[in-house]
Amino acid sequence: MNFAEARKCIDSLNRFGSVLGLDNIKELLLRLDNPQDKIKVIHVAGTNGKGSTIAYLSSILKEAGYTVGKYTSPVVFEYLEKYQINDINISEEAFSSLAGKVLQAVNQMVAEGKGQPTIFEVETAMAYLFFYESGCDMAIIETGMGGDMDATNVCSKVLLSVIVSVSLDHTGFLGGTLSEIASHKAGIIKKGCPVVLYGQSHEVTSVVRKYAEEMKAPLIIAKTDKVYTMPMTYKTSTGTVYEGIEPSLAGVHQVKNVCTVLEMVEQIKKQGFQISRDAVTKGIKSTVWHGRFEKICEAPLIIIDGAHNPGAVAELKATLEKDYADTSFIFIMGVLADKDFSTEIAMMSDWLRYVITVTPDNPRALSADELAKTIEATVAESTVSVAASIEEAVEKAVKLYSELHGKRAILAFGSLSYLGQLKHYVEKIER
Repeated sequence: MNFAEARKCIDSLNRFGSVLGLDNIKELLLRLDNPQDKIKVIHVAGTNGKGSTIAYLSSILKEAGYTVGKYTSPVVFEYLEKYQINDINISEEAFSSLAGKVLQAVNQMVAEGKGQPTIFEVETAMAYLFFYESGCDMAIIETGMGGDMDATNVCSKVLLSVIVSVSLDHTGFLGGTLSEIASHKAGIIKKGCPVVLYGQSHEVTSVVRKYAEEMKAPLIIAKTDKVYTMPMTYKTSTGTVYEGIEPSLAGVHQVKNVCTVLEMVEQIKKQGFQISRDAVTKGIKSTVWHGRFEKICEAPLIIIDGAHNPGAVAELKATLEKDYADTSFIFIMGVLADKDFSTEIAMMSDWLRYVITVTPDNPRALSADELAKTIEATVAESTVSVAASIEEAVEKAVKLYSELHGKRAILAFGSLSYLGQLKHYVEKIER
């Protein structure tokens, strides 16, 4: 099976949709000899900040000399980026080999009437098998949705459970309150295994604390409520003081993510791993995570940000208010229909003076026309235009940029599913 054939087989599983539950993934992994229980796993759940937090930790561990697997979703630029070891994508050859092994097990399951794994279950099984066969020292695994019934939640024991910022998202599956959503996220907590929680609302914290107590799992809460000057100094729950920390990723929320990461580092060190202060400092400063308040062009200034739910939009707005209060923005916006885009528009209403709407290349996408109508109905002073393509949106934004005066910038946000295409086009016209 070559790469094209493997991708076609994997993609064909999309027709089975998304199913919450662990029976199929456990049966599939059993047939692969349970690779998830043969590696040291750091399991990360939450609504916003999972990718950035994982990127910071992976960079630190790589600096410390460890071989680190990383499984994340959704992808931004290319499919293979969801499987990485030391920030290098899996090769097409390795992917094809893994797909062959896992799909053979899937076919056996179906033939025996044991159930049909979904695409995410198959991709998750491939991740665990890949990191085991590659001899990774650790594997950082991001949940797809929720936690307790997520296909990644199959390890009997983990090195560390991590819950980052929790906000309202996937409410149709996870519930309409923070408490309900937090209870799903807390489902990744394992008996006796430490838990690091991003410091946040009492509503979320009380739920996670209760779960941790029931599982007799030590709970460490990152101090994200303090104001940190740059370079930042942070004292962990173990008493270790880190100084001269300079987060590489832009956005006020990234400082909070770094606080969480420093607590994670301390808990990993307590389990015998050697991570120097120098590795921490260098790792944080050199971290790269695409699509999160990422500047992709300087002239004109173009920024992309995958803020796709109210919690992420709140952080985006806070960053603009802190660092870009005197800047006029031309926004490119594309969203998925099942997201709370009406709330996001209302939250950004003070900023949405110029907006170009697009339709992301995603079966769940909201049309650019519908998005434009919602913005016009919500923001009276907005000037909204609809673009037929991502390329047209960029061209319209650049033209408007040239017509405006003063400090200005272009910012594309919303669904991650179109930002990769936008970045590739900007890079093409720059060349």
